[in-house]
Amino acid sequence: MILDSYIDNYIGEWNDESGNRLSIKKVDETTALVSFFASPDGQPIHRPWCGEEPTVDMIAKYNSQEEAGLEVDLWGKRRGFTLHLTFEAQYEQARCLGSRIESIYRRRLPGSILLSI
Repeated sequence: MILDSYIDNYIGEWNDESGNRLSIKKVDETTALVSFFASPDGQPIHRPWCGEEPTVDMIAKYNSQEEAGLEVDLWGKRRGFTLHLTFEAQYEQARCLGSRIESIYRRRLPGSILLSI
């Protein structure tokens, strides 16, 4: 099911097969706060490259240009890596997010994860 407001498609709790969880909360029509909680203990990760800040309430912006999606700033102030989330409507009852990580130089890193609600 695709919602009227594109950012609303991303809002909620998303889990992968390993038990990791993304929590996405809407701020306005183009901004959200994203938190990442790692399995097995469900705690945020502390980012050494970001002054040991936890992966809680990271700012994300909806980008309707190029490859539309939600861009999560992993470093702060657009200095480093960005997590790109793309919404995929699977079935009437299921929703999925695809993801990839890019550097500020738009270099894609290998690997991706699939999260579902």
